[in-house]
Amino acid sequence: MDTNDTAIAESTSTPEITSDQVEQLVAGVWDQTLRMPVATGDSGGSVAASERQMAAYVQISGAWDGTVALHCTHDLAAAAAASMFNVPLASVTSRDELDALGELANMIGGNLKPLFPGPSHLSLPTVIGGVSYAARVPGSRVIGRHHFESGGHPFSVAVMEREKSRAVHTNR
Repeated sequence: MDTNDTAIAESTSTPEITSDQVEQLVAGVWDQTLRMPVATGDSGGSVAASERQMAAYVQISGAWDGTVALHCTHDLAAAAAASMFNVPLASVTSRDELDALGELANMIGGNLKPLFPGPSHLSLPTVIGGVSYAARVPGSRVIGRHHFESGGHPFSVAVMEREKSRAVHTNR
């Protein structure tokens, strides 16, 4: 292996992030921001396809490129917004839900960012919602999916790494 191959191997290696680290970061964000309990869950507690869902994505770009995604039920997003903005649940608007979920994804991504090689920066969040939708981040692969529960509602945090394209060099 020549030095160019070594540089490629080093620059594309996936950082080691443990489930414990992700769980602690998510629990910290949930506790400090929402004052809501959070527990680790299992994939059996996933959101049903027929249930209204929401997802927020933030990109980490720099020495390491990837995405942090937060998926939850509409009901959890509404409860999070009520707690975050200190308003009654009945007063929560769709915009409040979008803002709260985007801010939670931003905080989780911001807390995960230092665990990846730097320097890097965090994008503004993208938030989507609906019933039975599909979303993907093209050119990425999931390197960790972590399931949680809060207030009886399942949610998950996924970390995706952008796959590096490799240029093909030919000798002429």
